[in-house]
Amino acid sequence: MIISEITVSLPAPREFFQLLGHLTGACEQNHPGLLPVTRFQPNDSGLEITARVKNSHGEARHSMHLPAEESPDIPAVPLDHFLPLIQPHISGLDHTGIVTYDSVREQNQEFLNAVSQSSACFLDAMDEEWLFVVPATCDEILSDRYEDFSFPRQPKFEIVLTACRPVFTFLQIDVSTTLSRDELRRLFPAPVGMEYEGVGQYFRSVRVSLLPGSPPVRFDLRYRNDTEPDDWTSGKMLVRNGKRFRC
Repeated sequence: MIISEITVSLPAPREFFQLLGHLTGACEQNHPGLLPVTRFQPNDSGLEITARVKNSHGEARHSMHLPAEESPDIPAVPLDHFLPLIQPHISGLDHTGIVTYDSVREQNQEFLNAVSQSSACFLDAMDEEWLFVVPATCDEILSDRYEDFSFPRQPKFEIVLTACRPVFTFLQIDVSTTLSRDELRRLFPAPVGMEYEGVGQYFRSVRVSLLPGSPPVRFDLRYRNDTEPDDWTSGKMLVRNGKRFRC
């Protein structure tokens, strides 16, 4: 069994899907054959995450069960203000993902089983609440051996089931940029822009409102990196230092 695709569905403007379609398409074009690919598509019913698994009997779909959320009252930049500021400086897509409550783990056990058995799935050594699906070839996934880290393995997909209750369940999008830390601080000052303890040396986070009344997404804007592929973008840090996730 191999996960061929992870699909993220949500209500959002056309410009959002154009951006994510361009970034995911570039990843697939630069390094074809890595699975799973990530797709974004619109819906009217809220945030949905689905994994498509191919097996000897055909294909199966597994969906995450996510709590329904109202939009929280927190600072966020409207998408139509955010994109003109940052889009000219986005150089790639490292990963996307979902952050939600650990309390939904039991009802998502089938989804987690499928992910752990059908992909290159690793827990981050920094925090074992951070679960990453690393793009890999079919041969690598079936043999569970990963040796080539000479290229970026992107986009990864992250699942965070946290016991530290977040304000809301949200989608995160981690992009590479051509801007320095100081430049991103000036572009997105607090309270909209923020740096989280332990990872603020790598990226600046900005909450972005896609539609009125919908929970915002979080963009993690990575500082300019002239040494890619490094151990993070190539997946080496997760594979070598992380823990293989198995249910």
